Amino acid sequence: MARPSKRVCFVIGPMDGLDARVTSDWLYRELIPKALADFPEFELMRADQLMHMNPVSDQIIEQLRTADLVIANLSPPNANTLYEIGVRHATTKPIIFLASGRYELPFALSSSKVVQYKTSEDLNQTRNALANAIISALTDDFVPQRKTSRRRERSEQITARRLELSDRVEKVAESIASLRINTLGEYVEQLHQISQELKRPVSSSISARATQKSATKALAILPKLYEALGTKRGAQIIVAGAVSGIVALGGWPMVTAYVLTLAVWQGPTAFREAVKKLRASE
Repeated sequence: MARPSKRVCFVIGPMDGLDARVTSDWLYRELIPKALADFPEFELMRADQLMHMNPVSDQIIEQLRTADLVIANLSPPNANTLYEIGVRHATTKPIIFLASGRYELPFALSSSKVVQYKTSEDLNQTRNALANAIISALTDDFVPQRKTSRRRERSEQITARRLELSDRVEKVAESIASLRINTLGEYVEQLHQISQELKRPVSSSISARATQKSATKALAILPKLYEALGTKRGAQIIVAGAVSGIVALGGWPMVTAYVLTLAVWQGPTAFREAVKKLRASE
């Protein structure tokens, strides 16, 4: 049985010049291995290990894209390292920054969490700080930027849908109110309340369910309105228009809108039964 391959921790940073090379070697051979001691599933890799492969730059890019973890040394400031950090950021995978207090951080990274080190100090404190950063990057608490972006985008879409549904329900209420039938005042007020309810923010984890729940409440009012309107001219058009908008924005499939709209044209009784079946199926 083949042994499972280890996870890769790819280390990047400046290595041009004697001082930079000495620091890089110290980080790679002393500090980082000690911080990774509690993570035996990882193996270390650095760009100079890829020198036998061609082209080297492609191999580095591949590691930046695929490595399970990247640790970037920011000191001294180096254009190649910043480029490599940019490549890694595009993947939204975990990256940890190391820096010496001797150099000012690049502006774009000045707000990032950075593990500070000094080669002259005892390793334990820095080792613990780096180990904690690794734990933070690898636990479920680490949320890649891409997932955060998608979650934010979905939340914005649902919010926009709720506001559009609120506007649609409000227009239905205004259309009914314009008929100036006193007996319909209660239903108009209920629709106004649902419209306001949809404008209130809700937790992103329940927003889709909450939106459909509000839409269901609005649909439940429509059969009562339809029956109260009776054969009044335009009643079918008002109710059918309300159904198509509420169903579409409430998250139901278009076939549901078709079934309910068809029931509207069959009369108040058929429509009431169709809405009843829809609510029972939820």
